Amino acid sequence: MTTLSLHWPAYRLFPYERLLAIAEAIALLSSRQIAEDPESVTVTADRPAAAPRLTYFSAYQTPRTPPAPTVQHLIESETSGGSRRQSTRYSVHGLHEYKGKFNPQTARALLNAAGLPKHALVLDPFCGSGTTLIECAHSGFRAVGTDINPLAITIANAKAQALRCDPELLVAEAEAAFRAAGRSRRGRLLADVRGAYLHRWFDAPMLARLETLRAHIVERDPSVSEILLVIVSNLLREFSLQEPDDLRIRRRKSPPSERDPYQAFLEDTRALAANVRVVQRHTGVCNATSVRAHQGDMRTFATAAAARGMISNFDAAITSPPYAMALPYIDTQRLSLVWLGLVDPGTLPSLQAELIGSREFNGSPRSIWERKLVDNSERLPAAHAALCQRLLEMLGEQDGFRRQAVPSLLYRYLAGMRDSFLSVRSLLRPGAPFFLIVGHNHTVLGGHRIDMDTPALLSTLGETAGFVTERREPLQTYQRYGLHQKNAICREELLTLRAV
Repeated sequence: MTTLSLHWPAYRLFPYERLLAIAEAIALLSSRQIAEDPESVTVTADRPAAAPRLTYFSAYQTPRTPPAPTVQHLIESETSGGSRRQSTRYSVHGLHEYKGKFNPQTARALLNAAGLPKHALVLDPFCGSGTTLIECAHSGFRAVGTDINPLAITIANAKAQALRCDPELLVAEAEAAFRAAGRSRRGRLLADVRGAYLHRWFDAPMLARLETLRAHIVERDPSVSEILLVIVSNLLREFSLQEPDDLRIRRRKSPPSERDPYQAFLEDTRALAANVRVVQRHTGVCNATSVRAHQGDMRTFATAAAARGMISNFDAAITSPPYAMALPYIDTQRLSLVWLGLVDPGTLPSLQAELIGSREFNGSPRSIWERKLVDNSERLPAAHAALCQRLLEMLGEQDGFRRQAVPSLLYRYLAGMRDSFLSVRSLLRPGAPFFLIVGHNHTVLGGHRIDMDTPALLSTLGETAGFVTERREPLQTYQRYGLHQKNAICREELLTLRAV
């Protein structure tokens, strides 16, 4: 038994982060006695050697030793230029923008607090751009993620690849592509469907330069070429005719960036390589081959995984699930989806409609889902069906096309989440925890605001799918600003379920 002093970071933590810090200290260090004060936490620990793995503490020390920094503190401070502010873009987390991400520190702390065995297998059923997967790689766990969005899968796997790449090779290959593209006298001409679509959203000279760079990147070393393409993808909006701050794809009111795209590509590659060097210096080269994202629908993923012989005895699941009437991810990311060649432009609407929580009914008429709602043919819990039916009755003449669809969209979302929970449950071992970062949302129908307690709705669905609800804890969020401030999620919760 060893007495440890755990020091809080220089930046302010939210109340939920301090609670998570205590929870992970108890689980990771096998702590029995805890005493808190404003500057530190004193614990008696059976496993003091695990202290460097703590997330929300900057340092630890015994009564006879000076403070030693945690690995998280070293990585954050060395990749953000200081320790006075929490960094969420450390390691490879800043490789590509992706709306709706949750803080990587939250995922890491949950992994620590779950008390998982060494080399545990973790599932992220809505993995997005791979936040949970990367934190599993940092922690030495195996992980599988799934997402319908092919761009999310591409980014997540590029992050894992970057985590284990040679940063010197990454920079060298970027510089070679930079020089080769700069020497090209004529840009690439696009005459196919992909080209016709991209010509609508880029000035011709800019598109020619981007295509020239792309052509030289795909000729590079395959161990880094995918990473380099994702780096360029992250720059597309800046140099396009699309409004960069709008979630929908609309014409920008200001001119595109005047930066040189080739120079921006090189700078971003060097910045990523610098982050990778920091992580590898403090953790060694992560075995990121043990984490992988797969494109697929969580509603049917368990069946597909069984057909491919994938392991189904997962030790935990961590995710930030979609919301009802969720962000228009496909609209927001369609330039990258098309430029990377991940989808045909003509399939974009149907791909958007496939997402759980989508606002679109492409290929599945609203009338079908409205009939299902009225009859509750999906056999949702009575309270869920009653909520959707009440929303249907509230519709007024002033509600436009989008709002008329809300009750049916909500019903379809709840049915999709129920099926996803059933799939997740079939993949988890009995007793495994399922952590969900869930936001509250709202709508306005018939002139009245309706607040939806999404965590409560999902909690009940989980209980019908073979889980018990352990706890609901509020997560404080930062104030959102900008074009979509009024629609931002302002209340979130950590919902903890456990497989029966």
